[in-house]
Amino acid sequence: MKLFTNFIFFICSVVFFTSCNLSVKGKWSESDKQLFRKQLSEAKELNVLGDNKTNWIECYLSKCEAKYSCYNDANTDHDGGCEKLALECRNEILSPQSVRTP
Repeated sequence: MKLFTNFIFFICSVVFFTSCNLSVKGKWSESDKQLFRKQLSEAKELNVLGDNKTNWIECYLSKCEAKYSCYNDANTDHDGGCEKLALECRNEILSPQSVRTP
């Protein structure tokens, strides 16, 4: 659990050099989505998710896209919103009754 909390902190504290280039709440630009996926795919802290890493990233992307206007807004949220979304995805993806495949 502590390792998972550490990687959530890492994700929420990383500063990306992007702006809201044509993204809007609920519909991010493809470049924002690609950057989101790329940065999280490269995050070694997420390797603790094993085969669930891709599913978790997609869940987290979906939740962030619905809540924030762009990737940069999600990344600079210091009020714990991203952490809450990350934990929701953890519960959804890693729950025993979850039967998600990549």
